Amino acid sequence: MSFIKIIQKHFLPVALILSVSFPFIVFLLKVKEFALPEYSKIISCFSFTFFQAFLSVVISWFFALPASLGLTAFYKRPFYSFLEWAYLLPLFLPPLVIAGSIINIFEYISINPFGLTPIVLGHAITYAGGMAVILARLLMSKTASYCEWAVVHGLPLWKLLTVLLRFVLKRDVQLISLTVFCFCLTSFSLPLLLGGDSGKTLEVVIYDYLKNPNEWPIALGLLSIEILCIFILSFFIFKPISYLKKLRPLPYTHIKKNVLFGLLPICFIIIGFVEGLYYIPEVLKLTGFMTAVLATLFLSLSVGAGIIFCFILISFYSSISYLKKFLIGYAIPSIVLTGFSFLIFMNDQVYMAWICGLIILFLPSLYRWAGESFLYSLENQIQTAQTLGADKTHIFKKIIWPQCAPSFFLLGGIAGFWASGDFAYTMITSQGNTNLAITAQQLLERYRTEQGLALIWILLFIGSLCFLFFRKIPSFIGIMVERK
Repeated sequence: MSFIKIIQKHFLPVALILSVSFPFIVFLLKVKEFALPEYSKIISCFSFTFFQAFLSVVISWFFALPASLGLTAFYKRPFYSFLEWAYLLPLFLPPLVIAGSIINIFEYISINPFGLTPIVLGHAITYAGGMAVILARLLMSKTASYCEWAVVHGLPLWKLLTVLLRFVLKRDVQLISLTVFCFCLTSFSLPLLLGGDSGKTLEVVIYDYLKNPNEWPIALGLLSIEILCIFILSFFIFKPISYLKKLRPLPYTHIKKNVLFGLLPICFIIIGFVEGLYYIPEVLKLTGFMTAVLATLFLSLSVGAGIIFCFILISFYSSISYLKKFLIGYAIPSIVLTGFSFLIFMNDQVYMAWICGLIILFLPSLYRWAGESFLYSLENQIQTAQTLGADKTHIFKKIIWPQCAPSFFLLGGIAGFWASGDFAYTMITSQGNTNLAITAQQLLERYRTEQGLALIWILLFIGSLCFLFFRKIPSFIGIMVERK
């Protein structure tokens, strides 16, 4: 293979890897020295961060385990898919939604809405439903024969579950726990909103140091320790299990009332949010409201389109193993690190920094969640086409695009929905600019909770419109092609 062909084959994959790694590269080039705060500060910060992450996983399992048993009881029922989506919905909602609900409910019952308890509760609300869905599918795909044996021998349910979780599903439970632990460890949005002065996690402490350029070496030192911790934990996290399809009804674990444990998070969110509907007319009169709406709409559509474009590029080179391994194994960069890297590199281009940064933050997660699986399903077809002499463009037009276009636009719609509710990253790089999420976050911090909730309703509406827009594009393209 000639040198030019090698460059043509590897230029775009390497460019994609460098683009996603951009925050680390820029920060390392900018800050040439490392430092650490006093020893007591490090111990206090890390102990609180690890403790809240551990507690978040434990509380999440407290809800997820019974919720999974409730979910298995409704398998093969017409509304099973609806229950799964109700369980999963908090996982897809912006952290601003969950934080707003917690603040409103805690204030209503006169409990301090800031500190360790709200952070842990916020993480549990976010992840418990998703953990329950995965565990329910694992139970129905891997343990049906064990449950049948338990029925025959009259084994108590609690003993059966102990055996299944300790031996049959041990590796899967460890994977789920470690993954959620890493998410909670590097969480920034919820701790920033709910932590207060007494609940500062590592990410929030790094953010405080990054506000002062003279303290950037300390921030880099703490970031290095955080990255090292995630890197070590990643050795214990195996490749996620693909979507579990071969499910069998379980004869033994049917506890229908336990489905309430899985519905509690979304019910909690709705109860905390309903009040905001009454204040929508009031927030429509806020100064700069339309500017914030247009900024949110532009950001949501741009990020969604950017994610679609990235997946199209990846699909051309999906067979290159190092690109696939990088996207699967790449730990999502810190929101704080990404924000300040773009603040350094694109100081005067706020909207471009918002779009590029959110694409970098969302792309690895979306690839691991769904992108890798549907591209992997086409490998045999692509290899056959390559054997017959088809080039990349022909393969894309005839194989990849017809089968993957709906999935590309679905992921683009999800990214657009997430972008509409992001306040943490956009706040860091805002330079005085605003959008609905930043405005809502500022209202919540000023204890104008009702108005903040009303704005979140509006940004959810805009995000949902963008999601539906991207979802409908493949159907529109199909209609246009048929007419031609």
